[in-house]
Amino acid sequence: MYARVNYRQIDADKMNESLRIFRDSTMPEMKTRKGFAGGLVLTDLISHKLIAMILWDIGHDMSAPVHPGYVNAIAVEPPVREEYEVSVEV
Repeated sequence: MYARVNYRQIDADKMNESLRIFRDSTMPEMKTRKGFAGGLVLTDLISHKLIAMILWDIGHDMSAPVHPGYVNAIAVEPPVREEYEVSVEV
């Protein structure tokens, strides 16, 4: 299994909107993609950081081109994207 992780800084007054966008737009779109295995969105409401982690069954599936992101329009800056192999799953 593999994970693509996006780190974002969000304006404090846009955090709820960001979560709505992930729940209602981004995640449903990801579910339609080949190899999608799940996803999480983590937030720190004090520092206004948001981390989106999308899990993939096959590494090359996560490397496919991605929609620029619905949240990009309201994020403070572009996301930092990293890709990982899942080494331990419980």
